[in-house]
Amino acid sequence: MKNKNINNHIKEFYEKLSQEGSYSPRSRLKIKAESFWSSVDDRLEEVSFSLNKYLKNTRNKTILDIGCGDGIYESLLERYILDNNYFIGLDISEKQLKKAQNYFQKFVSCNIDFERLPFRDKSIDCVIFSEILEHVFHPEYVILEIARVLKKNGLLFFTCPNLSHLDVRLSMFFYGTSGHIDYEKNKEHIRFYSFKTLKKMFEDFNVVEYRGVGPLALPKIFVSWRIPLPRFIQKFFNRFIKKYSAGTFIIFRKI
Repeated sequence: MKNKNINNHIKEFYEKLSQEGSYSPRSRLKIKAESFWSSVDDRLEEVSFSLNKYLKNTRNKTILDIGCGDGIYESLLERYILDNNYFIGLDISEKQLKKAQNYFQKFVSCNIDFERLPFRDKSIDCVIFSEILEHVFHPEYVILEIARVLKKNGLLFFTCPNLSHLDVRLSMFFYGTSGHIDYEKNKEHIRFYSFKTLKKMFEDFNVVEYRGVGPLALPKIFVSWRIPLPRFIQKFFNRFIKKYSAGTFIIFRKI
C-alpha cells in the first residue's frame, strides 16, 4: 500500500509538470546549432546526431525510449529510421505519451522505480535513456532492468547531468551551495552521478563513446548572470575537458 501511494504521488507530480510544460524536453531545451558564437544546450543536437549515425540503414529493430516525454528524439530522427523500425515509448506521464503518439507504434505507462519493464528478456535492440536516471529512487534496479530487456550487443544511448560540472564545483566552493544539486532549487533530481560512478553502475555494458554535453557559461560567481561563451569553445570543452561539462553523454553496448 505504501509503495502504491508513493507511486501515485510521483505520477501526479510528473503529470502536473507535463501540464505546465516544464517536463517537456521540447520546452526545456532548444536546438540552436546555427548560432556559432552563442553557447547553447547542445544535448539534443549531439544525441540526435549519434542516433542517426548508429541507426542509419537499420530495419526491423525494436527501439525503446524510456522516459520518452513528447518524443523529442524521435522527432529529430531521419524518416528512414522511423519508417523501418518499431518504436516503443515509455513514460510515467500519460499526457506525455499522448503528445508523442505520432512517433511510436506502442505506448507504455510505467513507473520504472517500482515496476518491471513490461518486455521479455533480450527483446529490445536499442534503448534511449536520456535525463531519467537522476529522477529515480532505485537506479541500480532500473539499470538491471534495462540490461535484462536489451539484446546482447544492443546499444544504450544515455545522458544525465554531471555531478562534476564546473559550475557545481565553483558554486559549492564560493557559495557552499549549487542550484544544480540543492533540493530547494532542484526538486526533480534526487540522484547525482559522475562518469566514474556511472561506469561502475553499468557493469553489464561497455562504453562505446563518452562525451560532455550541455551549455558552457561563466558561472554566477561575481555577477548575477551567467555569461555564455562562444560555441567553438563549448565544443572543445565538451569533447576534451568533458568531466567538467554540464551533462554526460555515453553510448553503451550490452555485453
